[in-house]
Amino acid sequence: MRTPRGYVIRQHVLDQAELKGYTVEQVVRVIDDPTIRYENRRYPGQFRHIRDGLVVCVDPTRQVAITLYADRIETPQRPDQTDRDARRHFNGK
Repeated sequence: MRTPRGYVIRQHVLDQAELKGYTVEQVVRVIDDPTIRYENRRYPGQFRHIRDGLVVCVDPTRQVAITLYADRIETPQRPDQTDRDARRHFNGK
């Protein structure tokens, strides 16, 4: 699926949106018309697009939406998360 501005929306993004109760229209609006946009320091070249409490991480060079999550809400670590920082955060270290 593509947004009107040409971003490819990965299936992971659509799955997360459904799981978290966001509509495809909300996702597209965040990607194509964010109210806040800044570079993701952890992943150079990626940007976070934010609007109405929703964050979508995008790669503007490849024109792809990578993932999404609710802005400023901590969620429990998932079993598939192997990220060192996530492990440290949830283990209190």
